[in-house]
Amino acid sequence: MPVTKFKLILAVLIAFNAHAQNLKHKQDSLKFDFEKDSTWIYRFKMYRPYVDVDQYQTFINGNSVTERGVSLGVRYKNVHVFGLSVHGIIARDRRRAVSRFEDTIFITEQTDFRYLSFLYQYTLFNNRYMALFMPTHFGVGRYKIISQDVNHLRPVIHKEGGAIPASMGLTFVLKPVKWVGISGTGGYRYVLDRNPKQQFSGFFYGYGIWLDIQQIMRDTQFYGFRKPRYKRALKELSM
Repeated sequence: MPVTKFKLILAVLIAFNAHAQNLKHKQDSLKFDFEKDSTWIYRFKMYRPYVDVDQYQTFINGNSVTERGVSLGVRYKNVHVFGLSVHGIIARDRRRAVSRFEDTIFITEQTDFRYLSFLYQYTLFNNRYMALFMPTHFGVGRYKIISQDVNHLRPVIHKEGGAIPASMGLTFVLKPVKWVGISGTGGYRYVLDRNPKQQFSGFFYGYGIWLDIQQIMRDTQFYGFRKPRYKRALKELSM
C-alpha cells in the first residue's frame, strides 16, 4: 500500500512537472514571437514615405498673404528628404497683394501665384524632444494679375507670366509627445520674374502641429493590436 501511494504521488509530480514544463515552453514561445514582432514593427527603415501639408505667411508688395501647399516625397535614412511640392496663395488673400491709387483712381489687383518645386530637406538634429530641419525649394511657377478700378472707369487689365522661386529656411519642432509636436518655420524666398511691379520675393514664416505619422502607425500596431493579443494569449494559457 505505501508503495502504491508513493507511485501515485510520483506520477502526480511527474505529470505536474510535465505540465509546468509544457506551459513554460508555450510562454517562452509566445514571448519569443512577441519580441520578434516588436522588433519588426519598430525596425529601422532606409526609405520612408514623406507627406507634409503646410501653411505660412509671406509678403507680396509688403502685404501679408497666406500660402498653402502639400509636399510628397521620400525620407532617406531619417536624414534626407527628396520630394515635390505644390504651393499657392489662398483664395481670400489674392486681393490683398496690391491696392493702390493711380491718378486719384483706386486700383485693386487680384494676384494669383502658384508654383511647383523640388524639395530637399536636411535633418540637422532629431531627438526625442526636439528636431531641427532645413528645407530648400527650387522650382517653376506662374502668376496671374487682374487689375481694375473700383468704379470701373478703366478697362480690366490681365497680366500673367512665369516665375522661378527658390527658398531656404529652418523648421524647429518641439515634441512633448514622441509622435506629436509644435512646429515653427521661417526663411526667405527669392522669386525671379519679369514683372517689376510685383515683389514676390521676401521672408516667410509659419507655425502649426507636427505629426510623426510613422510613429503613430507603429504605436497603433504595437499597443492597439500586437501587445493586447500577446496578453490575451498569456491569459488563456494560465486558465
